[in-house]
Amino acid sequence: MDWEGPDNRNDFIALYPVGESNYVSYTYTAKGKPLSLQLPAQPGAYELAYVLAQKRTVIARIPVTVEPVTASVSPPADLPAGGTVAVTWQGPDDKNDFIAIFPKGSDTYSSYVYTRTGSPANLVLPASPGDYDLAYVQSVGRTVIARVPVTVTAVSASITPPSDLPAGSTVPVVWDGPDDKNDFIAIFPKGSDTYSSYV
Repeated sequence: MDWEGPDNRNDFIALYPVGESNYVSYTYTAKGKPLSLQLPAQPGAYELAYVLAQKRTVIARIPVTVEPVTASVSPPADLPAGGTVAVTWQGPDDKNDFIAIFPKGSDTYSSYVYTRTGSPANLVLPASPGDYDLAYVQSVGRTVIARVPVTVTAVSASITPPSDLPAGSTVPVVWDGPDDKNDFIAIFPKGSDTYSSYV
């Protein structure tokens, strides 16, 4: 946006909700003309103001309206637990916006991918099957602007070791499974959660 003013040290352009004295966003005039101002996630009536650093004195003010934005997310039909899937999305693609998956009823996401990676975005699914929400999240205020319910389905696997397992040897193991990125076959001492070797 463009502006005119004295450009004193620490003068700034600010955005105020109508009728309020506290601004929700600002940027210093020292950054030049035109300058960029981060808009709030909440649409509505605001006032854009030139503010002198001295005593925070407003010397120019105009009314503006922040418009609502929309977004959409489209998951693939198959959502296997622990897998990586391509999620098609549309939205504002503002800095650090992201696509996330939330356990149903939770405000804490299980995994996410930034929209700057493009559409479709490759999202790693949680390892636990169940009901989730797939969402487009604006970085500003972590505001969810699109949400669809999804079900992450269970996956299965099998391993078939050879009958002869000499200590210290290397043996072929037949396996079947989802083969997601960085999945591995491991051998554990009986009753332990720490594996001895893996591939």
